[in-house]
Amino acid sequence: MTQNEVIDLLRADIMPRPFIRRMRVINLMSASILQKLEQDLFDPWTIFKLSASLADQVSQDYIITSIKNEALQGALWYGDIRPLWNISAGYPMLRQGFYTGWIQRFFWAPFDPLCILLAMRAKALLDLIDEYGHSYNLARMLLFPRPIPPIPPVPPPVPPVPPVPPTPPPTPPPIPPVPWVPPTPPPVLPVPWVPPTPPPVLPIPPVPPTPYSEPTSGLGGKTGAGASPYGIGPQIFKLGRVNVVQPSAPAAEFGRVDAIKLNTGEDNPLPAVIDTAAGYAYFGTWNYPGIIVKIQLSDFTRDDALEFIGDEDYPHSAVIDPAGGYAYFGTATSPGMIIKVRLSDFARVDVITLEDGEDELYSAVIDVDAGFAYFGTVTGPGIVVKIRLSDFTRVDALELGVGEDDLFSAVIDPAAGFAYFATDTVPGQIVKIKLEDFTRVDALELDSGEDYPDSAVIDPAGGYAYFGTVTGPGKIVKVKLLDFTRVGALTLEDGEEDLYAAVIDVDAGFAYFGTETSPGIVVKVKLSDLTRVDALELNTGENYIVSAVIDAGSGYAYFGMETIPGRIVKISL
Repeated sequence: MTQNEVIDLLRADIMPRPFIRRMRVINLMSASILQKLEQDLFDPWTIFKLSASLADQVSQDYIITSIKNEALQGALWYGDIRPLWNISAGYPMLRQGFYTGWIQRFFWAPFDPLCILLAMRAKALLDLIDEYGHSYNLARMLLFPRPIPPIPPVPPPVPPVPPVPPTPPPTPPPIPPVPWVPPTPPPVLPVPWVPPTPPPVLPIPPVPPTPYSEPTSGLGGKTGAGASPYGIGPQIFKLGRVNVVQPSAPAAEFGRVDAIKLNTGEDNPLPAVIDTAAGYAYFGTWNYPGIIVKIQLSDFTRDDALEFIGDEDYPHSAVIDPAGGYAYFGTATSPGMIIKVRLSDFARVDVITLEDGEDELYSAVIDVDAGFAYFGTVTGPGIVVKIRLSDFTRVDALELGVGEDDLFSAVIDPAAGFAYFATDTVPGQIVKIKLEDFTRVDALELDSGEDYPDSAVIDPAGGYAYFGTVTGPGKIVKVKLLDFTRVGALTLEDGEEDLYAAVIDVDAGFAYFGTETSPGIVVKVKLSDLTRVDALELNTGENYIVSAVIDAGSGYAYFGMETIPGRIVKISL
């Protein structure tokens, strides 16, 4: 990261990710001094070596990767404290740190004013005392004592001065009496009506936290997104204490709830994004020009439709910035185009036509905090195009390696600073992109038979991504993000094939993959042990699932069908 990039991020009130990781390492010293975390957790380092290395400007990333404890390593890198909680039973200080809220504060809010104050005090203490408990200043006094000055002679006593009798104070003149005046009564004012005070809400006692995860928002094309950040099942962590909140999702079985048949000419809803706060989902149709259909979630109705203009045909990927108020749709045209849609009045605002060779935008991800979106092309080799959202301009393009062709799906881990684009190849490949300097870092080739990974979801805090293959039967491949390795795969049952769409509920610990079959099937997968839990076959005519979005807080997902006209099916999770 260059100095100018750092300055730009800070001016935009965005803390650079390396700064966040370094402050977490610094907070390790405070946690150790406060006895909220055992020192052997960050072996081979000691608190004194950490202090000296940080003072010598040793890279925080080197320190993190050299720590042997993987749970602490993940917490420092991603802010994911779930694995730390899982091992805290064997570390009394760490467990107490969770219950008092210090662990949450140090890793989730590393620049909290109290963290900064404690870091300064810890640094001062470590500068004063060495690893043997010796004070350097005290040692200097003992090794190099100053000469003791001679004691001056005591002067002879001075005879006491006899006391002088005090002069009596003059007698003050008498104060004339003040006549009594009755007070004027205050005016009687009308008493305003005050609503009755509601009964106090009794606090719920804390319970141990359960796994949580951070979402990835706005996964475009054939990808899905998770729920609110740091959701922890039926609990959340709060700074200072562990607080409990009740889940908002209704108790319902995994099943089909309803379906919407779109209007004539609104065909094959391929890309989809969702704004859960506003209560709408948006599906792009495979038409020329393309159409964006707006679905109201509260009553599950078709609310409106927006038709593009000119050659803005076949939208195939999409990302959304709900807080910023815009969605961005990539087209399957040559060259590709990106259309900006304002959500408040559901209007087309602008379009970018990419450069020659940047064709068919089938995948997309967004980093809302940094202010960039990334679109993947269906070309050989694939190209990732970087778009700055603030002024809606094409910033850069990254051509991948030979054979890394046709980028059909993608996921992003904004906190760690990486995006992952999957190739529509045999076997599939996952290409890792570093966002900070926009470079290709690595590529992971999947096993034989794990072909065409055209759907993907990610659990950044949990540290894994999951890729669904377009094979018969379909396979779900699990990739560990920290060391970028394939750790396992799940082969589905016969008939559950061609996984073109997926969503994830990180709080509940499940992912849902949609099949491009007739009728479509939604397969429920448990993430903790990567097992198939259930499968839901849709109704006749609800064929070929190609897109999906999720509202995990309400307990529903919405799947788009590649039919004419298109259909949207609502599923209870």
